[in-house]
Amino acid sequence: MLTADQGLRPGANVPAHRRLRTPAITGRYEFLSFEDPTGGRAWLTELLDRVQSAADVQATMDSSKRWVTLAFTWTGLRALGVPEESLATFPDEFRQGMAARADILGDTGANHPDNWVGGLADDDLHAIAILFARDEAERRRCTSEHAKLVARCHGVRVLSYLDLNATPPFNCAHDHFGYRDRLSQPVIEGSGEEPTPGSGASKNTSRCFAITCVSTPTRRRSRSCSPRSSSAAGASAPQAGGVSASIGPGGTREKPDGMPPRCTTASPR
Repeated sequence: MLTADQGLRPGANVPAHRRLRTPAITGRYEFLSFEDPTGGRAWLTELLDRVQSAADVQATMDSSKRWVTLAFTWTGLRALGVPEESLATFPDEFRQGMAARADILGDTGANHPDNWVGGLADDDLHAIAILFARDEAERRRCTSEHAKLVARCHGVRVLSYLDLNATPPFNCAHDHFGYRDRLSQPVIEGSGEEPTPGSGASKNTSRCFAITCVSTPTRRRSRSCSPRSSSAAGASAPQAGGVSASIGPGGTREKPDGMPPRCTTASPR
């Protein structure tokens, strides 16, 4: 998926969702479809000033209560009216989508796209609104405001949603199994971050292409997290894989490997 981000300064053009662990303890993924390009663009226009770069998030971390990330599939960009000549420039992996690449990615058997629920294997999955919040009250406010926005944008509809909650302990960054590796969220070169021990990355790590930066879920395990190991203080943000999840209308659920279907990510520059 393509993630929307703003910023021109060095390091600022890295999406916050890919770089930082915000102190969010709850959130929601809302999976959207655009039946009308004008309505889809109206929805996007109203949200753009709420999407922060990593640099902006870092600067406002202590005062912010919510963090918004938008992501788009290739079919979603086409539904928004992106010209065909521009769409043709994206890598084949992004254009095909994860459902079409299920065998390559190992999504077979119970994990096959035929078993994905909530419309996540369909071509009309066009976007994800990722709403992270510092507390439950702020999550309710954000989801309510987003519902109002969707209602006034013609042709925009929510296919399904996935509610998220961070899992304890909250004094160190970790995934939902308790492991602290960053293999599923690599450090991006130029971000200024240092890879965590055990991630298998060198100091000059994941290169981010000018247009795309793709991440793939992993099942490898590294060192575990205990309440005393606090090199990365604070709660792990609700992320794909680092969540407990509840099912919303449309039957959305967490995929067994911990990553919502079709969620390769890319950053436009």
